[in-house]
Amino acid sequence: MNFIIVFIINIIITSWLYREAKTFYNDRINKKKTIPKIYDVGIKYTPDLSHLKWLEYVSHFIALVLPFCFGSKIWYEYTSYIVTILLIRYMFIVLTVLPKYKGCDDKSVNITNYIIGNCYDKIFSGHFASVFLLTLILLQNGYNLSYLVIFNIINAFIILSLRYHYTIDLVVAMLVVMLVYQNKLTI
Repeated sequence: MNFIIVFIINIIITSWLYREAKTFYNDRINKKKTIPKIYDVGIKYTPDLSHLKWLEYVSHFIALVLPFCFGSKIWYEYTSYIVTILLIRYMFIVLTVLPKYKGCDDKSVNITNYIIGNCYDKIFSGHFASVFLLTLILLQNGYNLSYLVIFNIINAFIILSLRYHYTIDLVVAMLVVMLVYQNKLTI
């Protein structure tokens, strides 16, 4: 029952945010106001790979499926934290709307927007938060730090190259995950 309530709240927030952001940016375009570009060091120094659909699937697999590949003990711990992190993310989503990446299609909202987000829900990266949380859990369970760091760097590179998020979204994701994990804020 709680999952259904959270899912319904997610649909309401995503729909509302989508309409608000699209209205705001369309109004600016109609009034011939300049839409300021955001300077982002991570995006500046990573290639634009947003046209590679297969890389999107890799990113989704890493964030959504990989956490469930390490056995039930790690899966259970991961799940107990990720729910809290996603609830915090939904609060962040409605607080600030950043300009969408120019290649992001905002013509309609479909079911994937409710699961993985849309053009305007940048802060903070759920993809990166998912993998960073898994990293902390795996580290605590004796996995090699070097491999985990390299894996997070690759994940950050993929997220930035796909233009899913700005660099600050990855940093905020790390900070939120560390706050939740270190304080054992589980649901």
